[in-house]
Amino acid sequence: MPERAVDEGRHGGTSGKADLKASKGGARAQRETASKDGARPVSETQHETAKLMMPQHANGLRIPSVFGGVIMRMVDRCAALSALRRAGGPATTPSSDRILFKEPIRGGKLVVHRSRGVVVGTTSLVVPATVTRTNTASGNPRHAHERVRHYQPL
Repeated sequence: MPERAVDEGRHGGTSGKADLKASKGGARAQRETASKDGARPVSETQHETAKLMMPQHANGLRIPSVFGGVIMRMVDRCAALSALRRAGGPATTPSSDRILFKEPIRGGKLVVHRSRGVVVGTTSLVVPATVTRTNTASGNPRHAHERVRHYQPL
């Protein structure tokens, strides 16, 4: 399993399996290969970013939790990288469907954002992103938030 670096982004790549699929010539292999316009396959658009939540990220309530805007900004950056990879160049955000805050994130938690670019139609991308929070002492991850972003390649 690859190591996870705090405050560092990383993306998934092909590990030789895509080459094997491509050599077999199956329909899935054709979907996984890059398109003629420079777009990458979905497997190469996966991105993961991890960040430790500190007191400056939290509100000033009696039981502080991380500001929703902090989480939204971090998710948007992660999703944008997936969209840029999938589009093979610049992309813009025409809309965002939703963001679902399932539970609060407290300071001292490791927050991991994951996204991947999914093609819809011929001119737009949908990028689902998930957020998990991990207790740094126990190492137990919990699903905390999700967001769906739409992008258009330029």
